[in-house]
Amino acid sequence: MKKILDDTKSEHEEINLKNLIKRNDTLRNKVSLYDWIYLSFLELLFGMDLLESFHLSCSYTDKKEKGRPLQLNRFIPNKFMMNIFKSEVRKLIYYKYFLRYKTLEPEEFPTEGENSINCTRYTFHVNKVLITQISSLKTIYMLVWFLINLMIDFIVYLFTNDMTFVLISVVIIEGIRRLFRI
Repeated sequence: MKKILDDTKSEHEEINLKNLIKRNDTLRNKVSLYDWIYLSFLELLFGMDLLESFHLSCSYTDKKEKGRPLQLNRFIPNKFMMNIFKSEVRKLIYYKYFLRYKTLEPEEFPTEGENSINCTRYTFHVNKVLITQISSLKTIYMLVWFLINLMIDFIVYLFTNDMTFVLISVVIIEGIRRLFRI
């Protein structure tokens, strides 16, 4: 079988587990470490639903490289827990998916004030070129939840030496994860 040659360079940064955790230089000046950890936690809770919303916005347009232009609020699925955390999810979309992953692109850049960023009349679209990154993010989210569950189960087993408590912890962690998808 012959070797297949292809471009190995990409103009976009590859998304991996490190990118989920690490801030780039631009974001270090805009988001504190505490806020970044909080956004990463929210991303684990709400990321799968947001990624589905991004996929849907791509299917409603004829443009080759751009999804349907929407305001940030329109990317947020109308779900109970999402509505409770709506302002936080807007920050998540702006700082993580727009500034960090570059999955979203603005039609026109929002205006930044001293204490706020005005995205009121601005629309964003999903960059279809980076749609494969969305699949990578889904895999990363599942891996992180698996590792969290495994770590908690291991700790529970170390303290109790009882598989019943381990199974209860599995159910509780999975229940919490699913609760945030409601």
